[in-house]
Amino acid sequence: MSPVGGVLQSAQTTALRLPSVAATVAATLVVTVLGRRMGGTAMGLLAGLIFAILPVTNWYAQETRSSAAVILGSAVALLCLILSIERPSRGRLAGYAAAAGFAGILHPLNGLLMLAGYSSPALSSTSGLPATSWWFCHPWLRSPPPP
Repeated sequence: MSPVGGVLQSAQTTALRLPSVAATVAATLVVTVLGRRMGGTAMGLLAGLIFAILPVTNWYAQETRSSAAVILGSAVALLCLILSIERPSRGRLAGYAAAAGFAGILHPLNGLLMLAGYSSPALSSTSGLPATSWWFCHPWLRSPPPP
């Protein structure tokens, strides 16, 4: 192979993998923001660090498939859902719908899982639990509320 052919092939590979790397970096930032909202600055940094060093995250960052974009869409959808639960508005719900739709279009099974998982806050909000607390999402995991 000629040196010029090797350089061109390397540039094509980089161009193919760059969107996955950018999506993984953006997803890491969103995970950091989510962790910070849930547990403070230290929790956010720890969440972002753990997400960044996971082998599966590095694997998806190197792929040319849409897996990293699906992770980004799911993380953004969760952030938009949390924001819309805290302060409801049509814009935040539209952001959630757009991000969930984006992730669902790229991977249909992920879209179904997101709808099933994110429907738990909507269903539990009808039971009278406060919408500002985090423990309402998984009632089977929480301990009984204090008297």
